Amino acid sequence: MRNRGRTDPGVTPPSTSFDTSAPQLGPYGKWPYVERRHGPDRRLSGTRLFSRYMLTGRRVGGRRAGDAINFYVDRYQPRDLFLAMAILILNILDAFFTLNYLGKGGSEANPIARFLMEQGTGWFVFSKAIVVALCTIFLLMHKTFRFVRPAIYVLFVFYSLLLVYHIYLQLSVPDAPGL
Repeated sequence: MRNRGRTDPGVTPPSTSFDTSAPQLGPYGKWPYVERRHGPDRRLSGTRLFSRYMLTGRRVGGRRAGDAINFYVDRYQPRDLFLAMAILILNILDAFFTLNYLGKGGSEANPIARFLMEQGTGWFVFSKAIVVALCTIFLLMHKTFRFVRPAIYVLFVFYSLLLVYHIYLQLSVPDAPGL
């Protein structure tokens, strides 16, 4: 039977201190080990959200076996860029069809969008495009994080269904008199 956690009286435990006077040897004991790295170890933290390699880097996925989620990449896959562009285009089409529907006598149900339209149609389109573009870029930058990729797909489906709804409205609502 083994003595777990207890030492035998005649056995001395191994020393935990290192002898710094002896020369350090490399991986196979064939040359003296010389530390060639300088500065802090960059591997202690993951890839930053904003880095100098953001547009020119080579990282398209995780490098290590544990890098399945929650890491940043430098380059994006074509399908991710396609989804982001599709969301932005669908957003602009939503703004266009909303303005067209309002021109036919419809009303806006979203109070925030209604407030922005009261400020002017240019302000409405600009602010809608900027807010959705910034949110889409944020989601794209965090695409490997949990729930973000499904959120991108949900956003794409939402705007696609919204476009179908706008087309239905355009076909069902007659033009306002005098147009």
